[in-house]
Amino acid sequence: MRNIVYMVILFFVLASCNTTPHRSRYISPVRENMNFNGLQFGVCHAGYSRSDEEYALLDELGIEWIRIDFHWNKMEKSQGEWDFSLYDDFLDKAVGEGKKVLAILVYDTQWLHRGKDKRRRISPEEMPLFLNYVRTVAERYGSRVGAFEIWNEPNSNRFWAGSDKDFLELTRQTLHLLKKVCPQTPVAVGSLFYNPIIFAGSYLQKLIHSGVLDEADALSIHPYTLSPHILEKRILNVRKRMATAGYFTPLWITEVGFPTGGTYPNRIPLEKQGRTVAQTLTRLGAGGVELITWYNFSDELNEGEVEPGMSSEDFFGIIRPDYSLKPGAYPFSVLAKELKGTLFIPDSFPFKGTGLSSLYEAQFLSNDGVRKIVLWSTGNEVTLDLSPGDKNITIIDLMTGGQLEPDREGILSVTKDPVLMIIP
Repeated sequence: MRNIVYMVILFFVLASCNTTPHRSRYISPVRENMNFNGLQFGVCHAGYSRSDEEYALLDELGIEWIRIDFHWNKMEKSQGEWDFSLYDDFLDKAVGEGKKVLAILVYDTQWLHRGKDKRRRISPEEMPLFLNYVRTVAERYGSRVGAFEIWNEPNSNRFWAGSDKDFLELTRQTLHLLKKVCPQTPVAVGSLFYNPIIFAGSYLQKLIHSGVLDEADALSIHPYTLSPHILEKRILNVRKRMATAGYFTPLWITEVGFPTGGTYPNRIPLEKQGRTVAQTLTRLGAGGVELITWYNFSDELNEGEVEPGMSSEDFFGIIRPDYSLKPGAYPFSVLAKELKGTLFIPDSFPFKGTGLSSLYEAQFLSNDGVRKIVLWSTGNEVTLDLSPGDKNITIIDLMTGGQLEPDREGILSVTKDPVLMIIP
């Protein structure tokens, strides 16, 4: 997401495109071993300190996945001279603490373009060198990482300076090589900044027609928006495009977030972060995605260190560098724990009340049959009558993580701040 294009994000009505049907020929051999039995949660860029304190906080917040860059430039700074110490140490700690690592295979390396004027692109002539990096990483770490993701936001010129054709060929060859070297390790393709301002739908069409989804275990996207309510339309648009071409590939959201400072147009006030995080995770879960990795784990600066005009990139975290929690940490923690392993179910709402036309609700079902409903009001206050219901219903305030109770008559008031109902 890190590009000036975020300054001009526009709203478009997304429509499905006409495509030539292309039936997927590939049945992934790793699906049963991926442990993707329902929704899972993670964050981008965490665990770098390798400290017990940081990993204890990751556990506290229910974070299972960590998405990080496996930089070619940090492993092979000079051609043929490899240094794996950084990633050996990182994986030793992360895997030892029970975390799954989503390793992004990125980008190029300094010596590759010596004497040339462009970086972050791999030409056809340079492809064997990139594939050697991929093979080296896969042979060393393929059995230890939770999954691989190929590149990051190639449809943004900040991260890919080559042609679309060259990138899709890179994706095809990288995917094929990973399936040969470590066939049991899931691989996500795409990693697209999915916003219509940069014609992401058109790029997705090219990716679909390239055939790379034939072997991919997931399509990954970054659906950054100005508001969470747009997310379901974005997800529906992606699914329509894939389904029209005969694909039902699992969808991973490997970046999504809202900064609480800086100059990006999707920045939000700090006091609204909790509500925004809760609504974002819920709407994405209702879109049937398998994995959500929040961008980002931590801010770059603590309170009191902020100056006017700073980049929004410094303020995407749900915690601060001193490990104090921002408002978004509370709903993230509750939902990451309570919705883990659940599946979205489009069922009718089981309670009566007043003002229900303003009620947003999404229902999820766990493996043990427990129903979990996230709900909030999109307008005026909604009142729900819980008196006829099961007395064992648990209601959690997602803004604080605390428990709520209906009044003596069994009436629960629902505001714009989301709550979670757990119904055994």
